[in-house]
Amino acid sequence: MGQIIQNPISDTPSIAGQSSAMEQNICELSDSELYARCKEYGLFARLWKRRFAGLLPEVMRRELYKRRGFGSIYEFAFRIGGLSAMSVDKVLKIAERLQDKPILMRQLSSGEQGWTKIEKVAFIATPETDATWAQKVETMGQHALEAYVQIKRREMQTEQNASGLPFTENGNVDEFTLESESKNNSQFMQVWNTLSFHVPPQIEQEFRMIKHKLEQNKKMPLNFSEVLHSLITERPQKEQIVIQLCPECAKRKAEMATGRYIPSQVRKLIYAKYQGFCAFPACVKPAISLHHTKRYALEKSHNINTIVPVCKIHERLLHSGMVENEEDPPNLWRLASNSNTKNPKFRIDELVAVHRTESAQLKQMDLKQAIPKRIALSQ
Repeated sequence: MGQIIQNPISDTPSIAGQSSAMEQNICELSDSELYARCKEYGLFARLWKRRFAGLLPEVMRRELYKRRGFGSIYEFAFRIGGLSAMSVDKVLKIAERLQDKPILMRQLSSGEQGWTKIEKVAFIATPETDATWAQKVETMGQHALEAYVQIKRREMQTEQNASGLPFTENGNVDEFTLESESKNNSQFMQVWNTLSFHVPPQIEQEFRMIKHKLEQNKKMPLNFSEVLHSLITERPQKEQIVIQLCPECAKRKAEMATGRYIPSQVRKLIYAKYQGFCAFPACVKPAISLHHTKRYALEKSHNINTIVPVCKIHERLLHSGMVENEEDPPNLWRLASNSNTKNPKFRIDELVAVHRTESAQLKQMDLKQAIPKRIALSQ
């Protein structure tokens, strides 16, 4: 092994004689081999960055960054771990919310689970549901967990509207006051979504001018949501082309299909049935894929009555096994407390998860041995 030296540019240790050898090896790699190595290194980089982020709440508590000569926790996190100030703020805020939730807190501080995943449950979990949510964080994929939390929040809002009792953001019943009544009425009378995106200055300028002109025409102030609504509903209607779809033709095509590919006539009919939107109740996102509620691997069928269009997060939720009556019409779907591991679809969903993500590799590898072994092989 070469001699350890200090790299004056990056201030990180490197090995003399190793750099040129690695450059030569990299140049000899094929595209697929180079891509595989990028994925491998990226996987370990994300893992260690996650573990580093989990240490920050304790660094903050001890004010260790001060004793090591850093001006702030943000400088400490950026210079040592490459974390942005926004990420640091989020990690510290999550840790604050988890002070009375030891299991979720352990997942965060150990780096066992990513903070972006824990963030999704940190503001809905309670000390009583700590273990339940920690189990969901461990077993569900990030997109499935996001969808699950969204639905749970919606259920809490529905319960609040039915009972008349105001809920706090973590699900506990709050005390009644005139102030809290006003706050909860404005929060739960209507479900609002938030769109956030960057636009060039000229687009912002034009949009504000449109808002100004609409306010003049209507002789009343408008918020941006009302402006967008006006632009969508009052725009000139273009000539529409009507495409006739034949349900019986699509049904015959589905029966004749022998492969995994869904025939185009079947696809068009299903998307038209749901107007191109996700079939999951209350979802307003466009559908991006078609989902077999009975799993194609089990039935080898493209029955138009058992295929639904879904967005990405709800497709992940369905494949997590957390919808207990998935084969019913979508308006009857209900969340399950836990996945039914005895259902034949559960094994199929497990295989789908392994195929899609690299998380299975982390579970199969002993990282304490794998990382030093990889370092040794590169030397």
